[in-house]
Amino acid sequence: MKNIQYYLKKNVLLFLLIPILLLSIGCLNWEEEITIDKVGNAVIKVKFEGSTRNPEMLVALPSSSEWTITENSKHKKDNGEYKIKYKAEKNIKYGTKLPESFAGKSDKFGNQMQFPTNFKVWKEGKRTYYEFERTYKGRSHREFNFLADTGIDRELENRIIENGIFNVSEADRQKYLNQLKEAYQYSNYKMFFNVLGEITLNDKISFAQRKEILQIGIKNLENLITDERLIALLNKEDATLEIEYNKLKDEIFKSLSKAFVEIVGDNNKLGQLYKQMFDEVYNNIQITDELNPHEFLLVVNFPGEVIISNGLIDIEEPNTVGWMFKGNELHDCDMSFYALSVVEE
Repeated sequence: MKNIQYYLKKNVLLFLLIPILLLSIGCLNWEEEITIDKVGNAVIKVKFEGSTRNPEMLVALPSSSEWTITENSKHKKDNGEYKIKYKAEKNIKYGTKLPESFAGKSDKFGNQMQFPTNFKVWKEGKRTYYEFERTYKGRSHREFNFLADTGIDRELENRIIENGIFNVSEADRQKYLNQLKEAYQYSNYKMFFNVLGEITLNDKISFAQRKEILQIGIKNLENLITDERLIALLNKEDATLEIEYNKLKDEIFKSLSKAFVEIVGDNNKLGQLYKQMFDEVYNNIQITDELNPHEFLLVVNFPGEVIISNGLIDIEEPNTVGWMFKGNELHDCDMSFYALSVVEE
C-alpha cells in the first residue's frame, strides 16, 4: 500500500481558496484499504487523521459493533481545531454487501458520505474475475453557492487575503464587499426559499403567504448582512471569528423565523416543521463545506492482477489499484471508481 499512496499523494492538486468569510475548517485525511482474498472475503481498514473545527460532524466514523476500533484520539489545539486520529477495521465474508457509508443508522450526520459499493466474483474456464465498483454520491453545492462560485473576483480576493481588507483601494474594497455580501445573502435566501417551497407543496402555507414571507425575509437579510458586519468579521482573529460568525448565523436564523411567524402566526406545529426542515438544509450545507478540503484515499488489493481500472496502477504492485480525491470534487456530481482483477490458474 505504501507505494500506491506515495504516487497518489504526490500528484494531488492543491485545494482552491474558498471565500474568506468561511472559517478555516481544517483538513482530514480519509484512508480506506480493502484487501480481498481468492474466495472474495474482504478486510477493510480505515484511518481518519487530521484536524477539523467541527468534530460533531464526524459521527459518521465507524462505530457499530461490526467494526473493531484500533485507535481513537482527539484533542483540541490552541487555534480551536481538533486533532483527530481514528482507526478501525472490519472483516466481511463474500456475499455480504460492502459498506455504503461509515455512519450508523441513527447518526445525525449519517448522510455525510454515501458510497454504494458492488463487488462480485465469477469464473470463466481457468480464470477467476474480481469486479469492484464504487460511487461516491455528490453533494449539492451550486444551488446555494452560485454567486460565491461565479460572482466573486478571485484575484481581488487573493490580494485581500494577502494584504488585508484595509490595504487595498477603497474601490477594490467596496467591490469585494458588494460581491461577498450578495453571495452570502443569496446563500441564506436560497435555503429559506427551498424550505418555504417544501412547506407550500405540503399545503401548510398558501402561495400568497409564501410570497409575503419571502419579501420580509429578504429585507431581514439585507439588514443583517451589511458592509459593516462583514468588515467586522474579516478583521477578527481566528479565535474570535468563529464566535462572531456563529452569532451572525444565529441572528439570520432568528430573523428568517421571525418573518415566518409574522405571516403564519405563532403556530407551534408549523414552527417546529419549519425549524426541522431549515436545520436539515443548513446541516447538509455545513457538511458539504466541512468535507471540501478533506482528502480521500481508497486502495483495493486484489488476489490477482488488475487488468482494467480508472484508478492509478503501479507496475510494481499489479494487484493494487488506488484513487484519491478531495471533498470539493463531489460538488453536484457523483464520482465512480471501477477495477477488474483476474486470477488465472
